[in-house]
Amino acid sequence: MDHLSATTLATAAGWLGAGGTVVAYTLLTTDRIAARSRTFQGLNAAGAALLALSAATHSSWPSTAVNLTWMLIGLAALVGAGRVAQPDRPSTPTAADAPSTPVLAGGTRTASSGARVG
Repeated sequence: MDHLSATTLATAAGWLGAGGTVVAYTLLTTDRIAARSRTFQGLNAAGAALLALSAATHSSWPSTAVNLTWMLIGLAALVGAGRVAQPDRPSTPTAADAPSTPVLAGGTRTASSGARVG
């Protein structure tokens, strides 16, 4: 494989990695996946690895370093997510997630002393 084709493949890998991280962030911000999910962390780790490969091929060492760091953070999160099953979707709030501060008619909260707040 000559230099041009290796560089072209590395550049394509970088674009694929960039796309993967953008997809991960889009899914997260639209509440389709949770931040601690294997899907989010896997997309981030894989995307960062591909971006690091591309950056290293082009001798962009700061970008290589930050993407390798990003990849290690994602891999560490994946190991942690593997120990405790994490859903891909954010959980739906339950009654246990509700604020403990009483709410008056009209949605106004009260302080624990009973004084009206907000």
